[in-house]
Amino acid sequence: MSKLVSIQWSHAKLRVVGANPHGNGIKVNRAFEFEIPADQKEKELAHTIANALKKNGIGRCEAVVVVDRECVEMRQFDVPAVPKEELPDLVRFQAANQFTSFNDSWALDYVPVKFNHSQEATSVLACALSPQLMEQIRECLDVAGIKIKSMTVRGFSAVALTAGSAFDGNQLVIQQVGDEVDVVSLQGSDLVMMRTFKLPNPDHEPIDKKIKQEFQRTLAVCSNQHHQGEFKRACIIGNESDSSDLADNLPIEESKIEYFDAGAIGSMSSALLQTIQQPGAFGPAIGSLIGRAKKQKPVIDLINPRKRPKVVKKDNRLKVYGGIAAVVTLSCLVGAYWFLSSMESKIKKLTKQKDTMVQANASYDQIVGEVEVINKWKRADVDWLDVLVNVSDHLPLPDDAIIDNFEGDLKTTSERMLLNLSGRISSSDLDTKIEKELRKKFLVSPVRMEPAPKDKLFSRKMQKELSLKLDEVEIVEDEIEEADASDEKDDDSKNKAE
Repeated sequence: MSKLVSIQWSHAKLRVVGANPHGNGIKVNRAFEFEIPADQKEKELAHTIANALKKNGIGRCEAVVVVDRECVEMRQFDVPAVPKEELPDLVRFQAANQFTSFNDSWALDYVPVKFNHSQEATSVLACALSPQLMEQIRECLDVAGIKIKSMTVRGFSAVALTAGSAFDGNQLVIQQVGDEVDVVSLQGSDLVMMRTFKLPNPDHEPIDKKIKQEFQRTLAVCSNQHHQGEFKRACIIGNESDSSDLADNLPIEESKIEYFDAGAIGSMSSALLQTIQQPGAFGPAIGSLIGRAKKQKPVIDLINPRKRPKVVKKDNRLKVYGGIAAVVTLSCLVGAYWFLSSMESKIKKLTKQKDTMVQANASYDQIVGEVEVINKWKRADVDWLDVLVNVSDHLPLPDDAIIDNFEGDLKTTSERMLLNLSGRISSSDLDTKIEKELRKKFLVSPVRMEPAPKDKLFSRKMQKELSLKLDEVEIVEDEIEEADASDEKDDDSKNKAE
């Protein structure tokens, strides 16, 4: 029988781990998973889950529930600095403006995050669960006789797997569950950021490219927005052989990467390991049980969220003198005036900080977009000689015009290549004819014509600016290939005739 039970809940699948305390940790004696039928109603689903749990030896008990990232809404935001006991009420008040559909019926918990800014604000990471999903989970587990002891979010529970290896510097905790990857950034044991990204279908996009981009984005956000320095350690939940995709694309030195095998940490037997396909996917459930065995409060607990402490009233506080009441009232008025004045100043400073962060994020997105445009042109492998041939087809004979310079300039904002064409022509009326011919194929920007000093044959300078998109360049190359094929066909016909 398992004294400790954890249920990892997602919309499509349940993973269940049963364990008993073992020394300073746990010993897992049950681990299984089963699909959640998508077409069943709530009552039918509750009995399906209850039967699956009973079949695998899980009866009436208390359990920790670990919900996937897709089950909750998560936001990181700032609130004005207030005493610790007032923070829960303030966070819940601000959540109404931060979440899309949040109201008083939603379950909400938060954790203060390590954030290097002024002492006038506190940054928190808040998680909210809809009342509909909370009711569904409760009803399904009630039928099985299971009482929910606590409820946390997948990425946070995995951190407990590294708790036995104390570390004071900047570190990442990374875990892959199916086609999702959780990344938690820490300063020592203090949370800085948590995010989840989804892996693409390998038939549509290379997985390595996606992983590398997401890790680079994570490190950039940690550095630019959270002012976090160099990472000294990366903790990958899983064994080395199964985590090569994550380790190979992590922009951190290989010597700083450590592996934490959830099966080994949970003391799973080899016979039990052979019954499950992906032991690493059970890491969040095992991590939640390690925390419960050590009687540690979860980082996020949607069943027992942070609340304002209850104030114990004493009988002697009921005795209030009139003079004291008058002094208190006057003090409150003065304090209210001072508070409103100080809050106005705080709001201005926080608004300025928000604008700075928005600008930093916009600058990063702009750089990523410009790099993508450059890569797009690089992958196209344009043959610029073909483009030059096509341009020359729209120019007069060499007796009337000479091209001195042909160069390109890629504009990343418009994704267009600007071709600067400069040379000399024999007469001014040719400039208009050349521009007219070029406009049949290209977007041409007019440039003022100037005389060519000391040149009797070519008395005028000519300069044109041609603008091309990538798909227009490919059309030009296709036309060149078709023209070459047509010429070869004509030559073959001519040779046969001879």
